[in-house]
Amino acid sequence: MRLIRSSKQLERFGDSKNTPVNTLLRLSWIMILLLKVFYSEARGKVTIDDDTGYFVDSNGFIKLFHGINCVHKVTPFYIPKLLDPHTFKVLRDWGINVIRLGFSWIALKPHENETNLEYIDIIEKIIDNAGLYGVYIIIDLHQDGLSKRLGAIDAVPDWFMDKIKRPPYLFQYPWPLTKYPNESAWFLTYATYESAHAFESIYKNVSGLWNYFAEYWRITTDRFGKKYNVLGYELINEPPPGNFYLNPFLLLPNIAGQNLLLFYDYLVNVIRQTDKDTLIFYESVTYGIYFPFVNGIPGTGMQRVPGLLQDEMARKKSVLSYHYYCWLLQSTPATEHMPSWKRHLCDQVRVSIPGLLFVVYVHFKYLMP
Repeated sequence: MRLIRSSKQLERFGDSKNTPVNTLLRLSWIMILLLKVFYSEARGKVTIDDDTGYFVDSNGFIKLFHGINCVHKVTPFYIPKLLDPHTFKVLRDWGINVIRLGFSWIALKPHENETNLEYIDIIEKIIDNAGLYGVYIIIDLHQDGLSKRLGAIDAVPDWFMDKIKRPPYLFQYPWPLTKYPNESAWFLTYATYESAHAFESIYKNVSGLWNYFAEYWRITTDRFGKKYNVLGYELINEPPPGNFYLNPFLLLPNIAGQNLLLFYDYLVNVIRQTDKDTLIFYESVTYGIYFPFVNGIPGTGMQRVPGLLQDEMARKKSVLSYHYYCWLLQSTPATEHMPSWKRHLCDQVRVSIPGLLFVVYVHFKYLMP
């Protein structure tokens, strides 16, 4: 059976001859194929440029990220709207191309010998939904004071807290506070001896506490490490300095950073056993970025990136995750009106941001060869 096209059909679709329409169609298909190949190649892991410190994709192009925090600190420990792919379309339309996603240790390991696979599936669904619209994910081991046992926000499982030996009764929470802080002032718990003691126990690996962090990161990297849009792993959110009651010098951020570094080294080495490429986001104490060099050590206290002793390429896979706060803002609940004098002072602090960013820049130049 012979098929015959009308002249109008030939004009519409183009025939085998080199007509303008046919040429245009061919060029269109070539462009589509090239874009498809280009886009798929760009789905490799993002790295750090040695010379500039910029994020670069697998094609060598600079990636600029504009993102939001998505950490849900109570049950169900994720934001349900993120299970709807349309949410990420909206975010992308707004110019959001990265989210910092809390991956709750409590939800993941409610009991020491139990792993919540359903929760892992939910987080994976969120990551995949983000990937549909080119939105990247920073997986965040979030904490704000470890536990309600310390008057803070629950972030680590109760069974983990059971493994931290408590200090003598006199120094137990809330000492030296005379009463328990109210919920909105939870951050005051960082001033208590038992909170400082708990974090110092973690940093010094008392009773093998690092092993439990290692399990968290092994589960994380095994499940999510190969996903192109997992931009990085945040080792721990806003670490405090440690037990400054026993060693007041830990209040100096450059000393506190040294206290953190061995802990970070261990976590990075664990992660690199199963994931060689995903970026590592690490933090100093939050106020460390305001301090210049002290005795040749940057204000963060980090004289090298975590994991460098075992991986000479660690510089290309490490990100200083500094947190900037106007501390006055923290004293006014978000639901209340901020007095004009507070707004003015915070604006003045923001004017000094170039100085803050200079500290970050110097930190980068110090760490890069």
